[in-house]
This record gives sequence, structure tokens and C-alpha cells, in this order.
Amino acid sequence: MARKTLIQNRRDTASNWTTVNPVLAVGEFGVETDTNKFKIGDGTTLWQDLSYQGGSGLPSGGDADQILTKLSSSDYDVAWVDAAGVTTSASTVKHIVRNTTGATLTKGTVVYTSGANGTNILVAKALATNDQLSAQTLGFVENNIANNANGYVVTSGIVTGVDTSSANAGDPIWLSSATAGGVVFGLGNKPQAPSHLVYMGVVTKKSSDGEVFVHISNGWELDELHNVKITSVQDNDILVYDSTTDLWQNQQLSATTGISFTSSHSGYVWNVIHNLGYRPSVTTTDNALTPNVIEGTVVHIDANSLTVTFTANIGGTVYLS
Repeated sequence: MARKTLIQNRRDTASNWTTVNPVLAVGEFGVETDTNKFKIGDGTTLWQDLSYQGGSGLPSGGDADQILTKLSSSDYDVAWVDAAGVTTSASTVKHIVRNTTGATLTKGTVVYTSGANGTNILVAKALATNDQLSAQTLGFVENNIANNANGYVVTSGIVTGVDTSSANAGDPIWLSSATAGGVVFGLGNKPQAPSHLVYMGVVTKKSSDGEVFVHISNGWELDELHNVKITSVQDNDILVYDSTTDLWQNQQLSATTGISFTSSHSGYVWNVIHNLGYRPSVTTTDNALTPNVIEGTVVHIDANSLTVTFTANIGGTVYLS
């Protein structure tokens, strides 16, 4: 059938409608060509004061977990963008950061807070070799972040697309001490001192395109405990409890500390007064050029004295600790 009549409504871009701001006649349609939204006039109300008709008025497009945000102060200047906070599908918390390392930080890289520029957190690859590179471990890079660009780091929740093919579902994840920005999986690979222990979370899917749940816990060092005070540490320091301060404090291991005791004796029975205030471990040796450990019967008289009895008259040294 041949078309006899073509009826076209008034149309223009959203910004032009706003700029001109006309009054539409009663029943007259006005269509925004860039948003597909429309309004119907009443003969008296300006365009900007009319309500949109026929639908939600939301722009098309967008991906799961994105949010609609204003791009400027202009009316209707909106777009779908990645959420900067909590994503609803996985209760994932992520933060916007900036990469100034000189190279791309790839998806799944573990990063620490290396500084700030007044607007964003600066990040670099974390490594479990010292406090500087591990104590401020932030999380996993969500997607590749080019040098001098912004991106997101997941600090809690699910990260997908991580290579977990060498792990098993349920394995704990630890910050690597060998590969900057890397991780190791499983209790058998748990880092040991002097590496720093940073728990990163748990494997939730084993695959080259795997999934992890991020839950970071940075292991404590001895001098970070609230009741331990360590200053000017030296070789052979020990921790001693001070009841007046309720603190464990470091001091040198020596006879004057009341922690160790050395004394020479002879006879069948060695009477040892050590005044250590507790019942120590006892080691005895003879007087040979290269001393030999000898065994006698140890009897603790009290917390400050003891006897060592031998089956023959012998001289030597007693060591207490």
C-alpha cells in the first residue's frame, strides 16, 4: 500500500530542547532524538517544566552493577558508570586508585598503598619481604590499570578472572615473598619468617579464569602487640615481664638478669645457689679440655637453690637457664 501521509513530531536533541525551552501546544509531542524520551505539551508549560512520558526515562545501555550518575550540572546529562563503592551482586568493596609505577598493573595483581596525590590513593605491587611493601597491602586490581591512569582495587569480596589453576577451591591465599604483586596458595605454601605473613583471602573457584574472595589480614610482628615494648634491640635480647608497667620488654640475656647461671663445682654433691627465682633447666659438664656433658641427679631445693648428685667425686661446671 502506498503511503499517502507522513506525520512527524517535533524533534531535537535534549540539549537543544533545554536551550530553546519552548511551550508545546496542547497534545503536541516533542521527542529527544538522542535519548528517545518525549514530552506532551499542554499549551502553557515550558519544556523544562514538563514531565517525560511513556516509560522510565532512563537512558539505554549499562552493565550489571553499574549506576546512573550525573556527568555535569546540566539537566539530563547522565550516563551509566562503574560503581565506586559496593556492588550489589557480590557485596564487593572496591576503591578507585591511581597507577604511577611506570607500567600497567594487570588484573589480579596485589597492590599496596604507596602514597597519595591529594585526590587518589597511589598503588604499587606488594611483596612480602618487608614492612614497606606489605604492611599496607590494599587488595587485588580489578581490571588492567595503565600507567598514569585510574582504576579499581577490590579490598573485600569477589574478584573474578584470576588464575587459580594451581590451587584448590577453599585454599587460603597469601601474599608472595618471591613475586611482586603475586600470591601463593594453600597452607603448605604459607610464608615463614623472615617473610611477612599477609593473608589475602580464599580461593572460591579453581580455574585459569578463577575466582577469589578477598579478605585481607596483615600478620602482626612481635613489637606491634599492645603489651610488648621493644626498644634498641640487640643480639641475645630476651623478653622480660614487668608487672609495674604490665609490659613485656626486651633486655640482654646475662647472669645479671637472673635468667642464666654458670658455676663450677666438685665432689659427689654439688650445692648450687642460683637465686633465679624459679626452677631452671640444668646442664652439667666435666673439666676436660673439651668438656663432656655428664649426668647427675638434680633435686630442686626451692626456687633459688638445687643439688646435683653424682656416683663419683667429679669436678665440673653447672649451667642453668
